[in-house]
Amino acid sequence: MTRGTKYFLLALGGAVAAWVIGTTLIGYADIRYFTNAGTVDMLNPTAISTALSDPSFTATVSWGRFVLKGIHWTFSFPLLLASITFIAVLLFAKVRRSRAAPNNSFKPTPLRGAA
Repeated sequence: MTRGTKYFLLALGGAVAAWVIGTTLIGYADIRYFTNAGTVDMLNPTAISTALSDPSFTATVSWGRFVLKGIHWTFSFPLLLASITFIAVLLFAKVRRSRAAPNNSFKPTPLRGAA
C-alpha cells in the first residue's frame, strides 16, 4: 500500500469520525422551528403542514450562545465537519510529504554468509 493510499484512507476515516461527531452534536443542539407567526409545534401535524407552506419557515440550531440560522444546518453541519476534516488531513499529508527529505542514504546490507 502506497503512502498516498494510506493518507487517503486516513482522511476518509477522519471524515467519517467527524461526520459522527457532527451528527452527535446536532442531536444535542436546541433546534427551534418558527415562522413569522411564531414557534411551530413540530408534534402537531396541522401546524407542520401550515408551517411548510409558509415562505418564512426557518429554524435555528443552537448550542448555548452559538447559533446557526437556517433549516439546512441540521443536515449540512455534519457534512461540513466531515469535509473540513477530509481536506485538512489531505493538506497535512501533502505538507508532510513535501517537507520530508529524500532518503538517499539507504545502503542495503549484505546477507549473512554472502561473500
